[in-house]
Amino acid sequence: MGFAIIVFMKKLPSQLVLAGVLSIAMAALAHANPSILPLGGPDAIMQSPNAADRTVSDNVKKAIASDRSLANAQGHIAVITTTDHTLYLRGTVPSGNDRARILTAIQPYVANFRVNDTNLKTVAR
Repeated sequence: MGFAIIVFMKKLPSQLVLAGVLSIAMAALAHANPSILPLGGPDAIMQSPNAADRTVSDNVKKAIASDRSLANAQGHIAVITTTDHTLYLRGTVPSGNDRARILTAIQPYVANFRVNDTNLKTVAR
């Protein structure tokens, strides 16, 4: 028993370093492209496995991508639909006008969904 504790204590610093490196890498990935990670936190929001919900996500992404003036913003926006018919938008947009255009563009695809855009931030340039 004592030997196991000593071995664990010797490995603990390297495990902490690895955990820190992984945390930094995940934060960098989330900053570079928030669509590859779920909304974090203790109550992480995950994409619904239902085909109909995924279709809504895909349609919303296409609506955002189809607006050429939002070309810079589209790679920085995550779209997640949940089984309780909520669509979450997360990321950054260049201006309040861009944010309003996104919300208008997605309206035809989210008729039966609640839209939560509290994590869609405006970045002044």
